[in-house]
Amino acid sequence: MRPLELNLTAFRSYASETIDFRPHALVVISGDTGAGKTSLLDAIAFALYGRTPEQSSSRELLTLGASHGEVRLTFEAAGRIWRVTRRLGAGAPEPMHLLEELTGDGGESIDHVAGAGAVNARLVDLVGMGFSAFTSAVMLAQGRF
Repeated sequence: MRPLELNLTAFRSYASETIDFRPHALVVISGDTGAGKTSLLDAIAFALYGRTPEQSSSRELLTLGASHGEVRLTFEAAGRIWRVTRRLGAGAPEPMHLLEELTGDGGESIDHVAGAGAVNARLVDLVGMGFSAFTSAVMLAQGRF
């Protein structure tokens, strides 16, 4: 699984942000304390698994004052391009959980699954590991070394 693009709307300290990983072979996230580094990693975990290592509630993940937010991760896995969208908050539009397979150039949606259970199961297959393995091997949560 290779992240291609991360879109955040009202997620933690990010009102609206897009991060394009495509031009980079290697990415380093650095910054001052409180700059939002952990929030970016939490957003990737939330997109892939619908939760963060800290088990934060939806209200804690929303930008202050927002009624709903969204995390969208476009990634490559199994030789294909995928986009997962997770929405949170009481005012979020449906579907709350959506996984789409995109055309080879990452443009149009050619297939999709919706609903937490179906999206979660498909993502575990695509990523090749569940949440526990991911947060132990790929993304070690802050303070859990």
